[in-house]
Amino acid sequence: MKRLEFLALAIARENMVLEPGTEACATLNPGMLRSHSLDRLNVVNDQGTRIFSTFQGGYRALINNLEAKCSGKTRANGKQGRLSPESTLDDLIRSFRYISTEKIVEFLKEALDDKFIKASTPLQFFLTD
Repeated sequence: MKRLEFLALAIARENMVLEPGTEACATLNPGMLRSHSLDRLNVVNDQGTRIFSTFQGGYRALINNLEAKCSGKTRANGKQGRLSPESTLDDLIRSFRYISTEKIVEFLKEALDDKFIKASTPLQFFLTD
């Protein structure tokens, strides 16, 4: 799933996961994923952000999160309600904190060499290669 992985990289970049001192770096959590109230077994910091023991674990969790959201298998919401494969990239980005849709789109256009990616790109696009 090349597109989904580039989407994860774009989110990780916006969260500055490779910058020492950032919350994403300190928690090894490139998606700044938060723990759900039912997931009491997850280790979290004072802000409720999950803490991973390895970067690989945090990245894998982000990929799984994106796959579930893009497939419509979560309770995450966008502007038009629950996310589904027909929801837009902008809707997905709204489910993350402090991330600019414009910067994600710019990164994806260049990384995937696809000038047609935009905020209104349906999430199903990221589930195929």
